[in-house]
Amino acid sequence: MKSTVSKAKHRSKAGAGIKAEVIISLLAAILLAILPLVVNPGGFDQFRLPKDVVFGIAAVVIAGVFFAANGIRRFWRWRSWESLLLLALCYVLVHGFLIRPETAGWSVAWIIAAALLLFALSRGVPVSSHPTLWLVVAAVSALDALFAVMQYYGRFPLFTRASGETLQGRLTAAGLIGDVNSGAFLFGLCALMMLYPLAGRKKVGLRVLAGLLFVLNLVGLVVTQTLGAILAFGVAFILWVALHAWCLVRTHRNMRKAVALALTVLLVSVGLILALFLAGGTEGRLGATWSALVRGDLNALTSGRYPVYQITWRMIKDKPVFGRGLNSFAADFFKYRTETEMSKLPMIDQAGAFREAHNDYLQLWNELGIIGLLLFVALLTLPCVEAWRKAKESPDPKTVYWTGMLCLGMVFTAITSLAFFPFRLSVTGTCIVLLLAGLRAVAFEPEGEAHPVAFADKGRTWRFVACAVVILAVIYQNVQRWRADSEMGVAAFVLDSAYARSLAPQHRRIYADTALARLRRAEALNSGLYENYNLQGSAYMLMANHQEAVRQYERAARYLPSPELLTNEAAALLALGERQRARTLVETALRYNPNYQNAVRLLEYLKSTQAGN
Repeated sequence: MKSTVSKAKHRSKAGAGIKAEVIISLLAAILLAILPLVVNPGGFDQFRLPKDVVFGIAAVVIAGVFFAANGIRRFWRWRSWESLLLLALCYVLVHGFLIRPETAGWSVAWIIAAALLLFALSRGVPVSSHPTLWLVVAAVSALDALFAVMQYYGRFPLFTRASGETLQGRLTAAGLIGDVNSGAFLFGLCALMMLYPLAGRKKVGLRVLAGLLFVLNLVGLVVTQTLGAILAFGVAFILWVALHAWCLVRTHRNMRKAVALALTVLLVSVGLILALFLAGGTEGRLGATWSALVRGDLNALTSGRYPVYQITWRMIKDKPVFGRGLNSFAADFFKYRTETEMSKLPMIDQAGAFREAHNDYLQLWNELGIIGLLLFVALLTLPCVEAWRKAKESPDPKTVYWTGMLCLGMVFTAITSLAFFPFRLSVTGTCIVLLLAGLRAVAFEPEGEAHPVAFADKGRTWRFVACAVVILAVIYQNVQRWRADSEMGVAAFVLDSAYARSLAPQHRRIYADTALARLRRAEALNSGLYENYNLQGSAYMLMANHQEAVRQYERAARYLPSPELLTNEAAALLALGERQRARTLVETALRYNPNYQNAVRLLEYLKSTQAGN
């Protein structure tokens, strides 16, 4: 009798567990489907910040559902990688709030959210469901690729503001107006992951769908012509051919047939890829890259990023062990570019200033030191090792195949990170979290056993309450950040309209007051959006309050210095009669970017009026 009751309770818990898995898998699929599409057309940062907000909310919701269903025991099991991750999180927390607390807060919160999402996906989603999540990502990326092709043949409007102005561009992983690198990363990774259902599944419909998604994502990769992602895909694809050949040999009794199939897959795949690359004109880019390599022209070889790497390396050498602090790169890079001999390096003519190093390893070393870099490399390597070790024990070749695909995804990510920063964007970062979660699911899930989840244990009430409180707090903070961005977007539009017109002083005052009211509300909602201070400076310039404009520009320059910002501040100082300070700022702006025309004209004006005096 007792045995019967016990079995009934176990079945009840198992049923609840299946429901929890379904909910978590569904929430993860929704996040992966909508995240690339999230924009805030009325905001100041229309693309990157909205995705960060949605990612933060979704990560905590998914982790909260998992924790409420499972409790802390299921949420945390001591494994070597989990222990290493806990050590890395502690290091980031302590380092962030000791070295650069004023800039570390948002980055620390993002890293914790990513870790929570990783735990929830690796524990709450069965291994068998992970390939389906990649189908969702690939489908959204394929839509992205269609827009990329349309953009390639002619721009098209996607949003229209009340003023009639249109936001032009294509859909990419960074938003509707393209960040080519992040789009290329998503295209290449999704194309790679579609090789598993295309070649490793028996269902015809699934193979057709995977083949279509593979081709569309590959077309998107070719259209963006981002060489780092193309190179990473090429290396991963060559490794996949070997993996697939192994799987064919293991699963076919007829060796001759297996070899023939492997050769057919190789020839068809190589032919398709070559055709797409030739159609997209990628051979021209590759030829130019090869010529640059032969000449030893590292600047052309890295698409103008070599000087950035040189400056970053100089920054690293000054503080190699503990680094400079999270989110410190942009301000420190500007300082080294303008205040050291590095100002003599020729750099590409880029608006603003480099906010990222375009090399995640160098930037991480610069911000977290060699300790942070070593932890980072170990966190990427160890899951592959442990998952591969576990997969080899499985009698099912498909488990080994899927594990190999996830490892190839990490190879793709590791190569792309040499010329891009996928760990610092919410969409690409979510894909990397999904890769790691898949590897941990393989290593974690017992052979032949689904994830047991106990929804109905004694502690579920307090867990639900605690999770609800945390989720509501996170939603509140992120909504405030979104609202602040929206207020800044409206203020920026008002200021642009005022500067574009010849207005009477009283009308300029009305525009400035309207913009300032919005910006002050934005600052009250979230004081960490530092571009707000630059906009406030521009509003005070409209009001001819040059002293306050200088103060606001100085606040912004502490966190986000750029040639544009320094030129704005110089104009305010010139209006106050402080010509020497104005000239110093303009010369600093030109040391960063000698081709910035506003700074060039202002310096010429300062020189001509000084000569006239």
